[in-house]
Amino acid sequence: MTSTNIEKLPESYWHWKADDRFPDLKKALAHHHENVDKWNELQRELDTALCHIDEHCHAIRILDSLHDDFCYGSVAADKKINKFLKKYCGIYSADEAIPCELADSIRVLKEAQQAHCKKIVDLKEQVKVADEVRTKSWDDYHALDKKREAEFDKLKAAEKAAEKAAESEEVA
Repeated sequence: MTSTNIEKLPESYWHWKADDRFPDLKKALAHHHENVDKWNELQRELDTALCHIDEHCHAIRILDSLHDDFCYGSVAADKKINKFLKKYCGIYSADEAIPCELADSIRVLKEAQQAHCKKIVDLKEQVKVADEVRTKSWDDYHALDKKREAEFDKLKAAEKAAEKAAESEEVA
């Protein structure tokens, strides 16, 4: 009678550590983890962008209010402001020049706000695509894992049958 050195299988598939045992399974799991990391990164970026969506709102309101004051004569530029602007900026009539400057500043801030909103829309689309990729990579890994689990179950059944046959041989 010859004795063969055959690995005794663990009681459960999870103790068999199939992810380490099979390169294709290990690769599929690593690929899935990369997809999860990418999705998490995009989700964090989107969350951050959403937190800063109103970044320029206060500045726009303040400049808009100043613009209206200059345009509609609420307080307009008093002598000190006109004197300051004339001396340091070369502007002779604040009531005419400042509203144009304020309108330009408001336009720039609104464009920045629109670009930020566009970034949020783009990020939402990227998160959606990354989620689909992440889900597919999990499904691929899971299908491969189930295949390996079925192989384990066959090996385990064969091992039990061999043990039973060996026990009945010893009894006889």
